[in-house]
Parts: sequence; structure tokens; C-alpha cells
Amino acid sequence: MARGDLRVVLTGAGTSAFAGQVLQPALARRLGRRVDAIPTTDLVADPRGCLAEDLPTLLVSFARSGDSPESVAATALADQVLSEARHLVITCNEQGRLARDHGERPESHVLLMPAASNDRGFAMTSSFTCMTLAALLALGGDAYDGVAERLARAAESIIEAGAVDRTVGALVDRAPGASSSSAAAR
Repeated sequence: MARGDLRVVLTGAGTSAFAGQVLQPALARRLGRRVDAIPTTDLVADPRGCLAEDLPTLLVSFARSGDSPESVAATALADQVLSEARHLVITCNEQGRLARDHGERPESHVLLMPAASNDRGFAMTSSFTCMTLAALLALGGDAYDGVAERLARAAESIIEAGAVDRTVGALVDRAPGASSSSAAAR
């Protein structure tokens, strides 16, 4: 990050791509450098177009499973197209191909999220939140010192106060088709 000409490319597939899109404006402002968010599908379809300028690049790969073929291909293509590519792989799966491929490479760093963040359902709420916060803390510098601790304390106070249970209960009561007897039973 010390190099002034370093470009940062945030990439991923699906919801993981969205993590990069969410972070791009804040990181560009914070870092004072070029930060691009490019979905892996775009990067794989047109690597020379997406990486047309042969600049030193940090490719930040967001990958819940780390096994998406386009995510694996994006890192390989960056290495082929660019004279100087470094990799930061942010993944929830230490057994995923990205983690395995980049774990021992000197120009790569793998940032593993807690195993519990590796969502198995339709919505990637845990993995998205975890990977996004990890990237912000890893790349954002000292401006974000203490943020994780403050967020953890805030979450604990909400849970201890029972605010989540009351909020969910209120949403269920307002849900279409919720009968008044089910609301009264609470």
C-alpha cells in the first residue's frame, strides 16, 4: 500500500462482488488512490479490458467458498495480464481453492474469516458482513482503529437488552396473514 501508483481492484462473484462495490467509494476516499470494483464475471470475460492499464495492482478477492471457478480464474488472469499483481484473498473457507492456491505464495495474503461466517443458506448475511468489515479494517488504515470493538459492544448491548427479540416479534405481528390470535398469544 506504500506505493503511490498501486491500484486496488475489489472483486468477487455475486454477493461477494457486492462487498467490493459497497467498499469502493469509502476505500478510494480513505486511501486517496484508485480503487475499482470489478465483478469476477466481468474480469474473466474481458481481463485485458478490465485491467487495460498495466499498473501495479492489489487484487482483493472476496470469496465465501473460495471455490467459484470465476474467482479462481480472476486471480490467474490478473497474474497473466499484469506485470505486477499482488493478492489479498478474503474468504470464509480455509479449504477453498483460493485459500489453498494463495496460502503459500509470497505475493499473496489469505485473510480467513471465522468458520461460522461461511453461510450455507440462500442469503450470505454472515459472510458478506464479515468479509466487508475485514476488508475495511485491513485496508482502511488507522482511521478504523477500535471499530470492531465498538461494533461488538453495541451488538452485545442490543442482545442483552432483548431488542432483537422485540423487533423480530413486532415484524412477525405485522406480517401479512399474521392472525390476531398469534399476536395475542405472545
